[in-house]
Amino acid sequence: MQFLRGGSLAERIRQRQIEGQPRAGLGEVATLLEQLGSALDYAHTQHVIHRDVKPANVMFDNHGRAYLVDFGIAKLMGGTTGLTGTGVMMGTPSYMPPEQWESQDLTPAADQYALGVLAYQMIAGRLPFDADSAVQLMFKHFNELPTPLNTLRPDIPGAVIAVVGRAMAKSPEQRFHGCTAFAQAFASAIEGRTQEATNFFTFKVAA
Repeated sequence: MQFLRGGSLAERIRQRQIEGQPRAGLGEVATLLEQLGSALDYAHTQHVIHRDVKPANVMFDNHGRAYLVDFGIAKLMGGTTGLTGTGVMMGTPSYMPPEQWESQDLTPAADQYALGVLAYQMIAGRLPFDADSAVQLMFKHFNELPTPLNTLRPDIPGAVIAVVGRAMAKSPEQRFHGCTAFAQAFASAIEGRTQEATNFFTFKVAA
């Protein structure tokens, strides 16, 4: 594996927030989705589901290219569930789709949901759901819709809201047929509205 010197997406989000710098532009988000979507679709063709897509597991090289890391809890398709043998849930609650909270076999659509949450976070500057406990968070993932992105950022076109919303659909069958399809739909939704580049993926992360 390459030695990745560009830090993680989590570090980049945190540093920009601390410094009061702008979030990534829509075009930069589209590039990130294209890179991560391609990586996830490849893993899925190898019958592997990541199960823990989140900013801490996205790393960058010196050129700002994203890499998906930490397949430590990845699961072969056709395996049992998102639970360990002792009944401990595997994954990060803020990014887990409804089916990952249940005793269901996971499909590639589970990773797409997490990628949708990540896209929402990149655009909005916050997670779609927040709660004081895992039980409350689970309820929101099952039953609530996130605050519309254009409520938080009026410049976000409705097409983007629809695309991200579909990737985060409660039912796996209602999501896109693959993560690359999600990335392509996002790119089409922002056509002509890519916004100014912020160098989000290449600025120097504090040690």
